[in-house]
Amino acid sequence: MALVPVDQIELWLATTDSARLVEIVQQRQHGVISMKQALAAGLSTDQVSRLVASGRWIRVHPQVYRHASAVPSAIAADHAALLWAGPGAVLTGCTAGAHWGLDTASHGAVELNAARRHATAGVKTQRAHREALMPTTRRGLVVAGVEATLLGIARCRGEQLFELRFEQARRSRLTTPAAMRAYLDRHGASGRTGVASARAILAGLADSSVCDSDLEVLTARLLRSDRRVPRPRRQMVLTWDGGAYRFDFVWPQERVVLETNGRTWHDDPTDFERDNQKWSGPGALGYRLVMATWEKVTRRPQALVAEVIAALGV
Repeated sequence: MALVPVDQIELWLATTDSARLVEIVQQRQHGVISMKQALAAGLSTDQVSRLVASGRWIRVHPQVYRHASAVPSAIAADHAALLWAGPGAVLTGCTAGAHWGLDTASHGAVELNAARRHATAGVKTQRAHREALMPTTRRGLVVAGVEATLLGIARCRGEQLFELRFEQARRSRLTTPAAMRAYLDRHGASGRTGVASARAILAGLADSSVCDSDLEVLTARLLRSDRRVPRPRRQMVLTWDGGAYRFDFVWPQERVVLETNGRTWHDDPTDFERDNQKWSGPGALGYRLVMATWEKVTRRPQALVAEVIAALGV
């Protein structure tokens, strides 16, 4: 967060109310303020107009402003959008996902739920029942609950991103398949966009371990997409030479292991040695080892599937 230093802020009023204005601008909203807040702090509409005309304040949305010395940022844009939308507004979708620590790209627009009918630049609004959003506070902002956020991602960005971010949320212990299903049972009305695909993904994850990476999620999706590939065991542990090693996808009967590897180098020599010991193990136990890299999964998926099928002998 880029704070506005006190010595850079003009003393707009010769009253103690100016300290309140400074607090709002500096600490709580990353340099943005609404007309309503400015009036409550003691400024008049004429004074606000003069601040804008002088370039000290920059208009972001109707009756929402940013101090010129405050560096623009994503969180400041989110604050500004909520101030514009007014009471009851909730950040949703990929915007909310970023505040949950999920890897979601907002594509430049702040996504929020609001009752306002008019549009403003850089904000994408929806109108939904606020209760279904399960609003909470993250980093001082009102955001949709994690399950509501994930459903919003499914609705606006599709099932692949939903699965990627749901697995990330599982890794971060923000939710579980049971919690997501319970949310859909309560708020996922039949026919609502994204609900069917979210339910289908959850059904496929009923007895699976959480994926450790986006690459593992994409590999699992690729394997599910081809009916010729039998369902593998997930996160299965193989032991040899006094060590226990977990592998991403294992077909015990066919004696095949598929391991994802998204790293291009190893900085830690100990880590490098352990990985090499791990990857040499399946051969010692009579397994065939197939490696799934980011290049293979994203650019040559059918070649990887063919490699797996050949190893399985199906």
